[in-house]
Amino acid sequence: MTGEEWYREFYKRALDDKGINKSGLSTLEYTKAIGDFLKEMAESCGYTVTKERTAHGGGRLDQTWIKGQHVITIEHENELSTIDKEIDNLCDQGSQLKILITYAPDADFLPIAIETARRVERGIAHRSALQGEFLLVIAPYCEDGWAGDWAAFRSVAEIRMQPLRGKPAKREMKT
Repeated sequence: MTGEEWYREFYKRALDDKGINKSGLSTLEYTKAIGDFLKEMAESCGYTVTKERTAHGGGRLDQTWIKGQHVITIEHENELSTIDKEIDNLCDQGSQLKILITYAPDADFLPIAIETARRVERGIAHRSALQGEFLLVIAPYCEDGWAGDWAAFRSVAEIRMQPLRGKPAKREMKT
């Protein structure tokens, strides 16, 4: 499953989910609701889910989805101020798809979402060995909880062959 496919499936399901769309949930209640929502989504897509396990690099992963050789790692973080550690944690994984789900204040959602995407981009840019895709999924929140539509930003690690110009110098043979 690609990042784009994952996001489309997530988005379609999130719109109608009663658990994550309930207003007035505490942070702890919402975190549990989104965890349950993600687990249900994974299982319905044929993935096996492991929750809260120690990850490569010593951090902890909220969820790991496994289907054959395909692995998706997910971190859900309510606080934008602490996402850097989650970015590092996800980047340390060899999974094909790394997903960070977080939130920004509704009042300034668009500029904060764009700055958060840049922050994630800077966090993964210095990693020459990053494998697979990184997906940032972000939604606005207000005092009553989740406030509306989701947005996503995707980064794909690329390996490109670039042509070299010029003819190599001839080596002379010694006799």
